[in-house]
Amino acid sequence: MPVYHCYIKHVKIFLRYLFLSILFIWGPIITVKLVAQISYPFQYYQFYRNISLYNPAGSGLTAPLELQAGNHSYISYLNAQYSCFNANMRFGMGRSNPGIFSTVGLRFTGYNEGKYISGNRLYAVYSFHARLKNRCYFAGGIDLGFIHSRIEGTPSTGDLSEYVIDGNAGIIFYNDRFHAGLSVNQLANNFIKPLQEIIILYRHAVLSASNRFTISENFQVSPFTRLCYPYFDKLRIELGTNVLFLKRYNVSVSYRFKEMGSVGIGIHHIKVGNGHINAGLTYNTPIRSNVIYTSTVEISLGYFISKKQKEGYFFTL
Repeated sequence: MPVYHCYIKHVKIFLRYLFLSILFIWGPIITVKLVAQISYPFQYYQFYRNISLYNPAGSGLTAPLELQAGNHSYISYLNAQYSCFNANMRFGMGRSNPGIFSTVGLRFTGYNEGKYISGNRLYAVYSFHARLKNRCYFAGGIDLGFIHSRIEGTPSTGDLSEYVIDGNAGIIFYNDRFHAGLSVNQLANNFIKPLQEIIILYRHAVLSASNRFTISENFQVSPFTRLCYPYFDKLRIELGTNVLFLKRYNVSVSYRFKEMGSVGIGIHHIKVGNGHINAGLTYNTPIRSNVIYTSTVEISLGYFISKKQKEGYFFTL
């Protein structure tokens, strides 16, 4: 037992310094006053179903093998069809060591803006999980990859395409009903220049939390929140609640401050083979009419493979 606690202590120290190094060694935030655009990763409304989309420490919270995908579609203010999609898979390792395990995986996101503009992100993901005490876990994660931006040109100009490196890092404290996480995204603070204008991939921090309250055997309530800063020089606030009833069905409502409201339905823990399926559908609409925000639809699907639910896995909303 003393050896085990000593190992946990050294692991926590290592992760602490690793995370601090990621935050500060990458250098100060680039400040460009004449930049035409600032770009952020797409902010999915069902973020509470897939924490690893913005925090790599969220990989491995649910099962030894996780497969998830989603799609978000809407009509932009330019009347061009816009869609954003994601797919990711994570594999757990080292579960035989009680209280310590890690995961590796891949995460892909992409978007299409009409017929001519598209882009994607591909990351290799690693996370480490260690039990602290009272069935509470600490997770640290990092993903590294690239961002690709493409504009389809004419026969005379050709296509415009550019790749830049990118990465994200985060930490999470969690148990089987609660999580609180902090991530730093777009660590490289890079920029792309597909045309004459520069697009800054602005570094920012995301804080998220959720908690599950069991009202009865067939009724559970899980409030959740996500804060993003800076988001175009302001704090973006999202609040919501997910209600699970009869152990299989859920409904959700959420609010993105001064922007959008969302309502959703879903199914939970439908057993298929050695795993189970979670799925959700949300309809998102602007709080008030304007030319920027329009109604959207978002779909998510996850398959989590595990012979049985083991100690240390976070309850999936």
